[in-house]
Amino acid sequence: MYSASNDQLTNNTATKNGNTGVTVLESSQETLTSNVANNNDGYGFTFTGASSNTVTGNNAIHNGGFGFYTWSFSQYNLFTQNRACQSFYVDAFDDDTGAGNNYVNNSFCTTEGI
Repeated sequence: MYSASNDQLTNNTATKNGNTGVTVLESSQETLTSNVANNNDGYGFTFTGASSNTVTGNNAIHNGGFGFYTWSFSQYNLFTQNRACQSFYVDAFDDDTGAGNNYVNNSFCTTEGI
């Protein structure tokens, strides 16, 4: 999703991609529900300059970098009931350059900045 708004991504699978399974780039008010991003070389889900998105019930297992990677002024995103484990670096990472990202009832094996 690039420079988009008000879209929905539901029940998709992104597996064994060269870098990232799902990217939300400079997008707002997107809804990601029940997606799977497993065994990607880099990231499961990446949020870059992404604001006011709702991310619910997604799974990121065994990715080469991070499961959920939130950075570069991503703000006011709501992450609920997501799962991430067995990523090479960290399962859920927030670089905290944005403001107000909210993480509720997730199951992350490792975190940084959350």
